[in-house]
Amino acid sequence: MLVLKKIKKQWRLYPIGSPKGALNHKRESEFVGNIKFTNDGDSLAISRFVADYNFKENSTLNEKLVPPGEVNKLLRSQAVFLATHDEKVENFLKGLNVKVRHTRVCDYCAYDGMITIVNSDFSYKYQNQLLCKNCALDTIKNEIKLQGFDKKIFRNLKSTLEKTGNLEKTLSVLDPHFNPLKNRNLTLFDRTSTKSRLKIPSVEMKRLKINHDFRDILIKNGNDKLLPVQYLAIHEGLLKGEDLLVVSATGSGKTLIGELAGITQALKGKKFIF
Repeated sequence: MLVLKKIKKQWRLYPIGSPKGALNHKRESEFVGNIKFTNDGDSLAISRFVADYNFKENSTLNEKLVPPGEVNKLLRSQAVFLATHDEKVENFLKGLNVKVRHTRVCDYCAYDGMITIVNSDFSYKYQNQLLCKNCALDTIKNEIKLQGFDKKIFRNLKSTLEKTGNLEKTLSVLDPHFNPLKNRNLTLFDRTSTKSRLKIPSVEMKRLKINHDFRDILIKNGNDKLLPVQYLAIHEGLLKGEDLLVVSATGSGKTLIGELAGITQALKGKKFIF
C-alpha cells in the first residue's frame, strides 16, 4: 500500500505495507519518498525522487536517488491511496494505469514519517489540520503542560473530547478568557437527580435521639418536624459521623443540618467548625 500526500509544497510517498488493519493504526513507513513533479505539456512527470530511509532521524546519510522509471513501476505494483486531492496528480496516476483511491491520514503522523489512516469517528480537526486520536490526546497533554495546569485534568479533557468530537472546543477550556457559565456543555462533570426514590415520612423533632436540652431548644424555636433534606441527611448517617455533601435550595433546612452535626458533637466535648 502506497500513500501519496502533499505536505506544504512537497509531495511525499509512504510505503506502509498491507492495507489490512491500517485504519486508525499508526504505520511506520518503509521509507519516505520525496517527489518532484514537472509539467510535461498538459500532464505531470516525475523529474526527481529521493527515498529517505532515515527520515525520523532528520539525516541525509541514508537517502537514495531513485530513477523516475523505477518509481513508476513501484506505483503500478501496489495499491495507491491519494491523501491530498489534486486533479493533476490524479491524472498522472491514471496515465500510468494506476487505480486511484482516496483516503484521509493524520497530518501530525505524516510530518513524522508515519501514516495513520483515519475515519470520521477517530479524527479531529485542529488548526486546519486533521489529527488521529493519539495525536489529539498528545496535543491535549502538551497544552496542559505548556500552560502549567495539573496533569490530573487530562482525564476530564479526554472525556470532553470523546463527548464533543471537537479538539478545538476541548482545548478552549484552557483559555484564560473561557467562560464556564456560558459553556456548561463543556464543563458539566456530573448530574445528581433531585428526585429521591426514598419515601420521606413525616418525622417529629421530639423523636430524634439527641441531647434533650438541645432538642427542646429546637422545638421551642419552631422546629417541630424534620424537613425532607434534614430527614435525608439523618438517614444517610448525619448523626453517626458520616461525611456528607448536602446540596439543597435556600430555605430548605441546610443550616439545621449543620447544627445537628456540629452541636451534638460539641455537647460530647468535641470540636466542630461551622
